[in-house]
Amino acid sequence: MPGRAFARQLARENRRTDINNMLAEMSASEFDEWYRYYASNPLSHLEDRQLMAQLIAATYNASGRYKKTFEVKDFLPDCSRSAQKTCAQQLSVWRVMAGGGD
Repeated sequence: MPGRAFARQLARENRRTDINNMLAEMSASEFDEWYRYYASNPLSHLEDRQLMAQLIAATYNASGRYKKTFEVKDFLPDCSRSAQKTCAQQLSVWRVMAGGGD
């Protein structure tokens, strides 16, 4: 589940300094959509992670030590399994992100 750290990254990517206002302007579902989008399309400052994953996959595959052929996604976090949240779950996420606890 995405959290405050991702919200900061999203704000940075969109050149916003008002993280709380940015979060207030979008639903939890929209926030989750951005999280899933950036899981496969890295934030500009996370491109290094993507490049490193490509290098690692190529290195593993070129070594010939493994029966499996590795893909870049094998070396990146899997954020695609985000289930639809209930209203109560969304409110809980927003409370935590706003610093109010759960």
